[in-house]
Amino acid sequence: MRRSLVQIVRAKNVPLTQESVSMSTWTFKTDKGRRWHTGAMLYSLMAYALGWWLLLSQNWIAFLPGTLLLGHGMIIAAYLIHECAHNTIFTVNRHNNQLAGWLGWICGSCYGTVEDIRTKHFRHHVENDDVVWFDYEVSSRSTPWCIG
Repeated sequence: MRRSLVQIVRAKNVPLTQESVSMSTWTFKTDKGRRWHTGAMLYSLMAYALGWWLLLSQNWIAFLPGTLLLGHGMIIAAYLIHECAHNTIFTVNRHNNQLAGWLGWICGSCYGTVEDIRTKHFRHHVENDDVVWFDYEVSSRSTPWCIG
């Protein structure tokens, strides 16, 4: 019979804390979050893999669905990286960092670190001016009318 970590800790009379339970397992913050985030992770991985398969199948009809599926999988991965940056998926921050690092390979942010993404994103929440912002109004005034 397989015993859970909680049963093992209680059997040894070790005080049960949230940290002792969650440090050895990837524990989601909420049960509802476990279902939704697991589904989003699986969808992102499957959409990414199937999108590449359709793109590389050398069938021109599969090219458009493959492109859309690949792009959507990358968007969902970016959403999950955003959630990991706020440490809202797992109870242990290290696990949020690891998941964000893995998902970075899907959406192309593997060239930077998770801490860099987190720092820029938190600056975006704190400061009045966005740190990575494109001013489309200035750009449209400075481009010729036929382009902008």
